[in-house]
Amino acid sequence: MPESSFKSIQLTSDIIGGKWKLLILHALLEETRRFTELLDIVQDITPKMLSKELKDLEYYGIIKRTQYNTVPLTVEYNLENFNGELQNLIKALTSFAKNYQDYQTAKKKQVPERIDFVI
Repeated sequence: MPESSFKSIQLTSDIIGGKWKLLILHALLEETRRFTELLDIVQDITPKMLSKELKDLEYYGIIKRTQYNTVPLTVEYNLENFNGELQNLIKALTSFAKNYQDYQTAKKKQVPERIDFVI
């Protein structure tokens, strides 16, 4: 594998890797979201972790944070750049996951269950 390709994968992993970022990006592919909407969509994420992940994505220029001077304060997030590339990446990862699940299901059907003999 060429070194430049490896470095590109490493950079991608640095930017969107981890447990939550892809789920956040998936939610933002569809439309602009408020913080509380993202909390509802990305199940099991804490407000503190969501805030951290959003700041990271904003730092890299992947998402844009827009703050409105309303009472209460309104903050929205949307994809700033790379929308098409991210959509293609998420579709590819979704396809990989489905194919992997199908493979695992077929594998379980082909492999007989282990039989333990008691001596």
